[in-house]
Amino acid sequence: MSDLSRTNVLIIIPKSQFCGQELNGVRTILQQCGANVVVLSKSGQEARGMNKEKFQPDGMIVDWNKQIGVEGKYHAVILVGGRATDSYRSLPFWSYYWSFGIRYCCFSQSFFGD
Repeated sequence: MSDLSRTNVLIIIPKSQFCGQELNGVRTILQQCGANVVVLSKSGQEARGMNKEKFQPDGMIVDWNKQIGVEGKYHAVILVGGRATDSYRSLPFWSYYWSFGIRYCCFSQSFFGD
């Protein structure tokens, strides 16, 4: 496995209908590689996945720069797929994240539909 220590990764999930399998799989692998993984949602409240699983995000997207252990910037941003990801498509992510110094944005496989 790669050494991702000192790497900050932001995962964004919707408040409902996210794919828990994608979230947990990606998050676990990144953490095992040493990355500092932060999961945020719009509200920061408990989210519910497509299979009714529950997940408590680390906070709200507006507080992206106030997360414990994050120094500087995020090296990657991952948007977890699922039925609710249609709401992501209208957001101007590229210019938004570029302004914060994020140079890589990854959309999970189901983000673009099956």
